[in-house]
Amino acid sequence: METKKFRDNQGNKFNIQGTINCKTVGATYCILCASCDKNPYVGQTGDTLHQRTLLNFSKTKTKKTDDPAANHFRETAHSTTDPKVVGIEKVHGERILSEVKESFWIKKSKTHEPHGPNTKMDNHQLTIQRSHFAPLIVTTLL
Repeated sequence: METKKFRDNQGNKFNIQGTINCKTVGATYCILCASCDKNPYVGQTGDTLHQRTLLNFSKTKTKKTDDPAANHFRETAHSTTDPKVVGIEKVHGERILSEVKESFWIKKSKTHEPHGPNTKMDNHQLTIQRSHFAPLIVTTLL
């Protein structure tokens, strides 16, 4: 799904950073719910956005219970057509940079628990603190 903006579960609007489509490799993305228009999930991938979308939809269909986005779409009054994937920002470079960007967007769009379905915010912060990108993270996440 190509768009220029996305909205978080509190109604805040954010501009998409650059041109992102299903062939984009290395991106931070958001999964939106077309049914209830809430609980966006933020993630990142080093693969194409299309490949990551297929994996996310597969988790929903196979009832993968450790996936918070998949759990949302298995709730009553939802269907497999409800998830809409929007690329937020193209990420170039090492995996740690992708994780930094993902953490940034999770925090900025307030999709971490208890506000949304993202559950791994703390894991990213631990990884970030041990990385050689630590000075970058301090300025990015504040």
